[in-house]
Amino acid sequence: MTNKKIQKVVFTTTEFGPELHCPFCGQRVLTDDPADDDEMTTPCPHTLFIATDEGFEYRHSRFDENLREQGLDEEKEETLDFSDLTDKVNLPGAIKFDIFVPMPSGFRTYIGFAPLPGG
Repeated sequence: MTNKKIQKVVFTTTEFGPELHCPFCGQRVLTDDPADDDEMTTPCPHTLFIATDEGFEYRHSRFDENLREQGLDEEKEETLDFSDLTDKVNLPGAIKFDIFVPMPSGFRTYIGFAPLPGG
């Protein structure tokens, strides 16, 4: 039986965060340079969500559908923290990057990816 629970990679950084590329297509999804002319985040088709401790910056419909399949509704989503909520993804091959900036910031960024259905 294939494990569908989201896999998680946690790493700590002292800056805004690493430059992060999609593990499936290689597109840059997060830049580490706030002075970059491009957007700080640029979702690709494999991106399920981009969130921080302050809220979602991006949510793909596959993410929302999967949470509903897990029994979560919009009202319950508001009461969960973003780390717990994004851990509930249950899609084959899904992976979540949990990027932590240590204290005094303590700020976290969560980015999830999954292969596209059918390939």
